[in-house]
Amino acid sequence: CELCKKNYDTQKHIPRILIHCGHTFCSVCLNKFFMNRRVRCPMCLKLVKYIDTIDRLPINHSIYHHLAQK
Repeated sequence: CELCKKNYDTQKHIPRILIHCGHTFCSVCLNKFFMNRRVRCPMCLKLVKYIDTIDRLPINHSIYHHLAQK
């Protein structure tokens, strides 16, 4: 993850895509930016509104499948 510098995984640091800009960060980091059903991209500052939880954001399947194959 670009923010925490930890490796993505399939349990805790799941790679999630911010739908308005396409940047990917881990679930743990995105939870830190999640407030009032919104999350602002820490890179480009675009805002994703009306999400109940970070788990509702799409998984970056390119990264996730690579992890699952290990």
